[in-house]
Amino acid sequence: MSAPAPGQGVPDGPAPRPFDLSALAVALGLSGLAGAWGSAVPLLGAPGWCADLLALAALAAVLVIAVRYVRALACGANRFGDDLDGFAFSYFPLVGVLLGERLYIRAPTAAFWLIIACALVVGLFGARLVARWCIRPVRVESLHTGYFVPLIAGAFVTSPALSLVGARGPAMAEFGIGIMLWVMIGAVVTVRLWTREPLPPSQWPLLAILVAPPATAGTAWVTMNGGRGDAVVEILVGITALFIVVELFLVPGCYLRAPATTAMWSFTFPSAATANFLVRWLATAPLGPWRPAAWAVLALATAVVVAVAGLTVRALPGARPVP
Repeated sequence: MSAPAPGQGVPDGPAPRPFDLSALAVALGLSGLAGAWGSAVPLLGAPGWCADLLALAALAAVLVIAVRYVRALACGANRFGDDLDGFAFSYFPLVGVLLGERLYIRAPTAAFWLIIACALVVGLFGARLVARWCIRPVRVESLHTGYFVPLIAGAFVTSPALSLVGARGPAMAEFGIGIMLWVMIGAVVTVRLWTREPLPPSQWPLLAILVAPPATAGTAWVTMNGGRGDAVVEILVGITALFIVVELFLVPGCYLRAPATTAMWSFTFPSAATANFLVRWLATAPLGPWRPAAWAVLALATAVVVAVAGLTVRALPGARPVP
């Protein structure tokens, strides 16, 4: 065997594997559940330590993921520009917004600036993605419900956080942006789902995100409305209920047959967001003994997160990233 010619490099080994940012769904799901338990503290008398513990777990998860991502950037496994074009990168600031809501109880000034900064990043990310699609159109087949989180639910998540810190005008603006993007992006993704090739099995869990827009919109509106129910809340409850039924029909045909990937965590944030909204709605609705129903909703969302965590541990080290 001849020696390599002078100047030619000898490969040191296989290229480093890119770090999968969809792992941020772990932190997003935990922080979303922390928000649901946080809503249950004043409404149901739930212990505050449950929300605090979930928030700390989400913080630990996002810090571990951030360190691993920086290492992947340093060794060239990931390219920052490419990651900005995906849907999962926005989970970083979204988790910051959700954790900022919990932090507001103990450190309102720090929480204020954290929420404002993260809300700006979420907005800039969404605007950049929309602008990129305007000048560099994407194949419709490459779109899926995962983009609902940064573009639609992202606006609805930042809206109640801004309302919490007293920025009512920006909160209302974010709600309007969420409605606009829900109509625009929701229509395109729905047409893709109904008329093009089916999603690959590894992406089936992303369909759980269908319920996230109405649930997060409901929480945003109830918060801006001072915790009171009205016709808008009832409409959003109906839409949320519709998509919950859709999700139930997807269980036998999709979810039970989906492979073990990090996409399993896509179930957690929609479940937590739905619980957060329904707990707030039940507290405003004249439905008689609403507290047992609210506790049942919260317990179900918690069970979903625990079940997904158990499946993740069981699947390791065989769990695969979302392709």
